Amino acid sequence: MKRNRTVGAGFLVLAVLILNALVRLIPSGAFDGRINPYIALILLQILTFAVPSVVYLLLRRGPAPGRLRLRLPKSRHIVFTVSALLASVSGSTLINYGMSRLIGSDYSASSVSYSSALTEGVSGGVYAIFALALVPAVFEEFLFRGIVAAEYECCSVKTAVFFSALLFTVSHFSFMRAPVYFFSGLLLVFVMYVTRSVFASMLVHAASNICALFFEDFVYRVVNRQGIVIFLFAVSVVFLLSLIITFGEAEKIYSYYGVLNIESPPVPSGKERVSFVEALINPAFAAIILFYIIMGAIS
Repeated sequence: MKRNRTVGAGFLVLAVLILNALVRLIPSGAFDGRINPYIALILLQILTFAVPSVVYLLLRRGPAPGRLRLRLPKSRHIVFTVSALLASVSGSTLINYGMSRLIGSDYSASSVSYSSALTEGVSGGVYAIFALALVPAVFEEFLFRGIVAAEYECCSVKTAVFFSALLFTVSHFSFMRAPVYFFSGLLLVFVMYVTRSVFASMLVHAASNICALFFEDFVYRVVNRQGIVIFLFAVSVVFLLSLIITFGEAEKIYSYYGVLNIESPPVPSGKERVSFVEALINPAFAAIILFYIIMGAIS
């Protein structure tokens, strides 16, 4: 009997979404005077992302560690990873600006701003980096670029790329910011597949979070003072150049894999292969989309 691993992965993501929705019900001042709010946030992320992922792996007995790409990137991946980071930051900036122009002031209100961390001193900044940048990057990449991508490979690598990015987008419960999350998800899963390392995508994700954490508001203040034309031109140049370098380095890396005869991700045989339509219409995915619509509408 054909094993459709996308169903299990879908229910894992659904469980994570429900847990994150429940966390939103916790009053903002629930931890005042009892525990550092950043530590509380880290603990909540462990409960909502890490615990379900580990339990899933133990219950499903898979995917194998090799398919999760739990290996460190190599030195030959440095230029590729840095250029992918620049593409991520500059591309997200352009999408954010475009969406803000399209939607108006409501879009800015929907964007999460972490600039307050700058006013909390060194200790506050360190806590903010861990709780708002590093920890989310590690747990989200382990789930979406590790488990989800590996499980959806029973369809094809293209399907795994699409659903890894889509489910990552859905997990943020935002309609207005969906384009930037989907773009980031695509770039991160591309980084993972090129480097064969989920740790590389964690690095890019964490660095992108840190840039948003400390520099997003600063950038927009500069834009308001200096004008948008020069800003858009500069960011567009950085984006295009970084994309060119990223794809060029990816080609070199894949050429290296070819010389060493390193296998690409496995393609399932005919009887074992799950079609894109089967992945799309399974009950877990339908429940995820319904839950996303509900949460996005009330957020």
